[in-house]
Amino acid sequence: MRLTEQDKKTLKETHDKWLNEAGWLAKLFIKRAAKDIKNNKNIQNAIADADKFTLKSKNKISDLFSGDKEKIKKALPDKILRKSLGFDF
Repeated sequence: MRLTEQDKKTLKETHDKWLNEAGWLAKLFIKRAAKDIKNNKNIQNAIADADKFTLKSKNKISDLFSGDKEKIKKALPDKILRKSLGFDF
């Protein structure tokens, strides 16, 4: 899943607020979790596979409706679903 700049900003603000409220224990947990995720090839492969599947789905949907935004909106009425597939309209 690709993050937009707004998503990154919101995530950082939320994350920073949570860390400030939770204190040193949260910081310790985050460091450990980040290290484990970085070193775990299964998680990295799962994320890469999810990104590939999302891109493939977006391309199929776009091809199916010939890139017509209105048809895609009707087929995918949920804004969150559309955005997660990369249709930012």
